[in-house]
Amino acid sequence: MDDPRIISAIVSGVVALLIGGITSLLNLWRIRKEFKQADRRISEEIALELVKQRITYYEKLIADLRVISSKETQGQDVESLRTKVNKVVNSLQTHIFGRCGLIATHETRETILRLREKCIRFLSGRNTTSFEEIRKASWEVHQMLRSDLGLSQPNLLSAIDRLHSEELAGKESEIEELLAKIHHNDWKS
Repeated sequence: MDDPRIISAIVSGVVALLIGGITSLLNLWRIRKEFKQADRRISEEIALELVKQRITYYEKLIADLRVISSKETQGQDVESLRTKVNKVVNSLQTHIFGRCGLIATHETRETILRLREKCIRFLSGRNTTSFEEIRKASWEVHQMLRSDLGLSQPNLLSAIDRLHSEELAGKESEIEELLAKIHHNDWKS
C-alpha cells in the first residue's frame, strides 16, 4: 500500500466518484426545478383555459337566469312567474348536464341543482317554495359562478366555511337562513 501509484489511483477514483456524485445531484436538482416550472406553467395554462371556457358557458347561464331577476319579474302575476320559472328549469337542466356542469366546481354544480329543485317545488303548486326563495337561490348561483371565475365573494365563502366548520352544512334551513342574510348584505361575521 506504500506504492504511490496505488494511492494516486485510489485518490483519483474517490475524487472522480465525488465529482460524479455532486454532478448527478446538481443535474437531478436542475431537472426537478425545470419539471416544477413546466408543471406550474402547464397548470396555469390549464387554469386559464378553464376560466375562458367558464366565462363562455357561465355567461349563457347567467343570461338565462336573468328572466327571474327582480327587474324582469316586478309586478307579474303567478302564472307569468311560473312560465319564467319553467324556462329556467329547462335551461338549468341543459346547463347542468352540458359543458357548464362539466367545468363547474362541485359546490357550484350543487348550488345549481338546489336552484333547480326549488324551481321544481315552486312549479308543483304546493306552496313549498316561494318565488323569493328562487330569486335568492338564483343569486347564490350567481355568486358561486363568480367565485369559480376567481372573483372574490368573501361573504359567501367565509359564511359557508363557517357552516362547514360548525357541521351545519347538511342542514338545509341553516343554509337557507345564511344565504338570505348574504343576499341582503346584512351578514355579520
